[in-house]
This record gives sequence, structure tokens and C-alpha cells, in this order.
Amino acid sequence: MSRVMTQHITNLKHHPITKLMCLAVLALFVALQPTNAKAESFRGSFSASSAEISKHRNEMRNFSSIVQSCLDYDYQHHVSFYRKYGFSPFYGSNSSFKRLSYSGKRNYLSRIGKNPNLVDQMQITSCVGLATKCYERAFNQQVKALHGAASSVTLQPTTMMALQ
Repeated sequence: MSRVMTQHITNLKHHPITKLMCLAVLALFVALQPTNAKAESFRGSFSASSAEISKHRNEMRNFSSIVQSCLDYDYQHHVSFYRKYGFSPFYGSNSSFKRLSYSGKRNYLSRIGKNPNLVDQMQITSCVGLATKCYERAFNQQVKALHGAASSVTLQPTTMMALQ
């Protein structure tokens, strides 16, 4: 892993979601490393001016900041919802709760003593889904800054899960 990437990961706040995201970034970084013989045998070189290196560092700081802000928002949303209602607003994309029908979800909340109307405020997600959403937001803000408002990137959680 590059020294710059390690430094950005080290500089992130240390709450559980950010730690999880750092691990996800590391897993994605490792998964995207070239694995075919042709790529492994490449012995080229890379050079960049000090201005290019500085620009890259600034862009990475900005990118990391956008991802972190997004994760912080989701974490704060989770904490405030949990404090108010006693359960998380997020449920897993592979959970048994996800497999319930809408009325089944309402019935389940009623059975555990929760307001069934809160089902409308709940969101299906996963660790990869949260990561994908935040990375997509950061990519799109960076792409728009570089190429204009018409440009965007769409990341698919299933693609990211396949890379793990």
C-alpha cells in the first residue's frame, strides 16, 4: 500500500464505521492489484512532478474527507435513531428482516414493542452498500469538480462485493 494511502487511513477518525471502511478500502486495494502474468512482469516506471504529487495529495485529502463525512452522517443517523427508538434504522441486505414482506416487517416491529410505522424510516443496506454509497458520492464530487456537472460515476454494490 502506498505511503500516501496509509497516511490518509491513519488520519481518519477512529469510530467503528470508519475503521470498517478502512478495511474495505484495503480489501478493495488488494483485490484490484494486477494478478495476471503480463501485468506482474511489467517493469516500467512512473514519474510525476512535485506539483502533480501535491495536487494528488490534495485531491486524496478531499476525497477522504468526503467519504468520511458521508460515513459520519450515517453513523450519527444510526446513533440518534437508536437512542430515540431503541433499534437501528439500517438492516442488512442479507438479513431475515429483509426477506419479510412490508406487512411482515410492520408485524415484527409490533411484536418487539416498536412503532410499526418506523419501517418507513428504515433502510436496507450492508457494509459494502454503505461504502459504495460514500465512495460514489466522493467520486462524483471529484469528477464534477474536474469535468463538469454532466459527468458522474455509478458504483454497483454487487460489483464491489465480487471484488472482495
